[in-house]
Amino acid sequence: MTELPVSALVVIQESTSWRYAFEHRLRSGSMAPAFEAHLGKYRKLVPALAVLIHVAEWQTSPVTLSALERALAWADCLESHAARVFGSGIVAECDAARTLLKSSATAPLPCQPISEHATCAGKDGPDSPARTT
Repeated sequence: MTELPVSALVVIQESTSWRYAFEHRLRSGSMAPAFEAHLGKYRKLVPALAVLIHVAEWQTSPVTLSALERALAWADCLESHAARVFGSGIVAECDAARTLLKSSATAPLPCQPISEHATCAGKDGPDSPARTT
């Protein structure tokens, strides 16, 4: 078995430390489930980007640290865009819930409290002034 060059060992060490920090952040439970699922795909995205960047430079050696660093920079950029997209959906859901709560707190009840002569809104009951006997 051939030994890996020092540069390859550095790349492995860097990718391992990134993956450890990434997994720790991903499993912290502080993200929305949809955003967490999206970021889970970065496990494959970062190494794939590193290889593509490396090949695009016409390199034949093992993946370089430069290619890995650029892949990580791309992942940071993509994550910030994804956070805005997923965040806008979460904000919209929260805004809709707040609006619903505000309107339900001020809206009249469709029916009066249960009594002997309960009436629904818009219907004339036995005690209604519009009703004449």
